[in-house]
Amino acid sequence: MLELRLIAGDTASVRAALEELHAAGHRRITIWPDNELAGEAARRAQESGYDARIEAPDPSVHAPGGGPAPCLLLAETDPASLSRQLLRLIDLKEGVVVAPRTRHAFDARPLFLISIPKAGTHLLYALADAFGYDAGIICPEWPKPRHWYCVEYSNSHTRATDFFVDTVRRSPFGNRHHAFATSPALFIYRNPLDILVSEAHYYHRDGNAIFGGYLKNRSFEERLLTLIDDPWLFGTLRDRMAGFVPWLEFPNVVPVSFEELVGARGGGDDAVQRRLIWSLQLKLHVPGNPDAFASQVFDPESATFNAGQIASHREKLGERARNRFLELPQDFMRALGYSAQDATAPGRFPLRSEEFILRPLATADETF
Repeated sequence: MLELRLIAGDTASVRAALEELHAAGHRRITIWPDNELAGEAARRAQESGYDARIEAPDPSVHAPGGGPAPCLLLAETDPASLSRQLLRLIDLKEGVVVAPRTRHAFDARPLFLISIPKAGTHLLYALADAFGYDAGIICPEWPKPRHWYCVEYSNSHTRATDFFVDTVRRSPFGNRHHAFATSPALFIYRNPLDILVSEAHYYHRDGNAIFGGYLKNRSFEERLLTLIDDPWLFGTLRDRMAGFVPWLEFPNVVPVSFEELVGARGGGDDAVQRRLIWSLQLKLHVPGNPDAFASQVFDPESATFNAGQIASHREKLGERARNRFLELPQDFMRALGYSAQDATAPGRFPLRSEEFILRPLATADETF
């Protein structure tokens, strides 16, 4: 059992939370940090006859003898400080974490969703929906809390180069009023080789893409070769990926890899998926259980789902396509955290995934 709960940051709410935990069989609660609210919580707990200790949390603690999961009450009401405290709990395996609801709570600010085409966009939509966000899609001048939006129009596939160059040029005052900088964002990326395979399976079908006719009369291998390096319409695979690479470096953007999010049903790992979702709960302050959220994410019946398994390129890419891919500069692969030789090498998860999981989320109006 692993759960995040949010409560109001006042003594009455703390008292109610302690009574609920006590009724559920929890007898020991760790309270942190050591402040006035923590002291009040500890007194209330001790009056109720169970153990409450003001001490730094230890994410490695497990329930003794199969008993109730350990409980942690974070008594920090400053939003940025609370976010730092929550981030320390990424490796918690079980337990109940109770924290004050602040202006960093998921329902107190909007969220932006960004995706590379064919990188698992519907996984990202499903996760946002499971978390409790409503689909706002087109961002108004004043976006609503608890709604997700695209950074530009209804296009979640907006390239960073378009948004920060072209849109800045066209928008009043250099687009400085846009809510993106002061809001969290999730960006889903994927091994470009698997993106390539998914593109070749999808784009040529009637109704899927406005440019489908360009690929329609080509064989699967011909579509792969065209999508790797086309001098007329698509450019190179590197060209298409490069415009998304800058999203990785913004502190308010949380990069999420397809390989981590898809879970075992998509060729991944359920434990990796659970840890990723838990880390997103902690960064976005989303209450709930990561296992429950994980069960709602993977949808093989999605209208755009195809070749949703990790490393499907190893079976689908022939020698000509692999060689043409390896002729491209491999800087975009390294930037995304994949091996430049991944057309043949083992390895399922991107090299930068741990870096991104541990990186704090910080918007333009806050610092860590």
